[in-house]
Amino acid sequence: QEGSCAVRERVFRARELQAGRFGPGRTNSQMDTSALRRHCPVGGEVRALMEPAATRLGLSARGLDRVLKVARTIADLENSPADGFG
Repeated sequence: QEGSCAVRERVFRARELQAGRFGPGRTNSQMDTSALRRHCPVGGEVRALMEPAATRLGLSARGLDRVLKVARTIADLENSPADGFG
């Protein structure tokens, strides 16, 4: 199990990635639609999974955008590349 010091370090690094992407103090949650499309590109395979899931869960376009922002944050915590959305 990961200790709190390790978690704090990962969060710090993720925040640094986001500051590099958007500027100091800005986070993934503040992405507008254009930034979302640029930093969370969704390829065919991912889109094929997301569309039926969104329908089944009753997610709006705004809800899907929120899911992508959380996914980008998780990817940042894992130090995954920005193009990792397939």
